[in-house]
Amino acid sequence: MQRIFVPMNRILPIFLPIVAVLCAFFCSCTTEGERQRMAQIIAEADSLNRNYIPLTSDSLLLEACQYYDRFGSPNERMKAHYLLGCVYRDMGEAPRALEAYHEAALCADTTSTACDHYTLCRVHGQASWILYGQQLPNEMLEELTLYEKHAILAKDTLTAIDAFSRRADAYDLLAMDDSVIAIHERTYDRYMAVGNPSLAVMDVCAMVSALIDKGQLEKAAKYLSEYETLSGLFDENGNIDEQYNIYYYIKGKYHLAVSQLDSAEHMFRKALALSQNPNETEGGYQGLFQLYKRKHNPDSVSKYAELYCAVNDSSFVLKDQKLTARLAASYNYAYYQKQSLDNEKKAYRANLRSIIILSFT
Repeated sequence: MQRIFVPMNRILPIFLPIVAVLCAFFCSCTTEGERQRMAQIIAEADSLNRNYIPLTSDSLLLEACQYYDRFGSPNERMKAHYLLGCVYRDMGEAPRALEAYHEAALCADTTSTACDHYTLCRVHGQASWILYGQQLPNEMLEELTLYEKHAILAKDTLTAIDAFSRRADAYDLLAMDDSVIAIHERTYDRYMAVGNPSLAVMDVCAMVSALIDKGQLEKAAKYLSEYETLSGLFDENGNIDEQYNIYYYIKGKYHLAVSQLDSAEHMFRKALALSQNPNETEGGYQGLFQLYKRKHNPDSVSKYAELYCAVNDSSFVLKDQKLTARLAASYNYAYYQKQSLDNEKKAYRANLRSIIILSFT
């Protein structure tokens, strides 16, 4: 019996698509147990994140991302990559966190009525914090625009107002003081419009220092008074919650501007006595330095000028350390990105080799 020879170049175009379909079918199989395990990983990570408990390992969420990239819906893929970004945020790896948040945003199907805008707005919100830490205000503003947009689509009014208010941080980095004041005042109006005066006055207090610098003292006095009566942060003795001790420096600065020197000194010394961080200490020393200049007391001016310069230098060192950490994180990210590309190449070659072997079997 004569054997018929069929050239391989005529078989492969027919056979390879069949092999590809079979591979895709078998690769798409997943068990109910595996689905439940991945859902549990996401649920546990989400719970820790919501409760402000740091996420310290990326191994399980990397596995979850790979799983949902193959088998998940757009919302599931977005949630997995968002939580992976939160892991890198907590690990101090800003560039990797930003990359994960951008990947999460790409996973979302914004054309679908089922799009999870609640999670998507938080993706952009977290990305904006990373960009703020990297001192990239223009990019931050882009993320804040999307943060606000998806908060509105999620019908989360307070988050939408928060997204708008944080534009002031970006304008502060751009040294646009008038824009900072305008954002805070509009935020104040929006919080008041939804019946939340405590958030309104807490936000607007952030611009009182800028108002004092511009000589708008009546407006500064109004907002300080509202802050003291509506924020809910003060006890019966007029002492503020310790997390907000910077208020004493701002109030002292106001007293100094209106020539109430004794009251100013009391507030600056209180700021120093209760200081919990370099910013509060720096404010107290700076205030006393300015105060004794007004009093024409050269010895005290010299003393507090030296103390102010010393703590200012410490703040600069701290900022320099943070910059070094950001550069290190960028280096680590570049290394991991190269490692990931190498792994992708190896996987591609292995898959190609398997198909070729199957084709000739």
